[in-house]
Amino acid sequence: MSSFALDDNNDLLITNNKLTLTTGLEAIRQHMQVKFKIFLGEWFLDVTVGVPWFEDILKKQVSFVVVQEILKDVILSTEGVTELLTFDFDYDLPTRAATLEFKALTDLGIVDFTDSGQLQLII
Repeated sequence: MSSFALDDNNDLLITNNKLTLTTGLEAIRQHMQVKFKIFLGEWFLDVTVGVPWFEDILKKQVSFVVVQEILKDVILSTEGVTELLTFDFDYDLPTRAATLEFKALTDLGIVDFTDSGQLQLII
């Protein structure tokens, strides 16, 4: 798997006036990060791609269990991911901030989104 590399602002990474490619584990990691940012139906080329943020997550009285299952499905449906090794999803109701930490086994090794690699979500 390879894709265009993104910088810290999620812009295309350009080095020496050329687009930079990312491959291997970093490409899988980047693909996961992008998947979490796409809303279901947002991409005009395939409206089945994306997380159902509006439909199932960003609503009143959402089920914590349902949200966890959706996020697990996003991880496991990523190309190259074979198994979810660890999964920790914490939600702070007053601030509506959520932290997602996980490790996933891929064809190329382990992708680690724990500690400094965690995903911060506002729900």
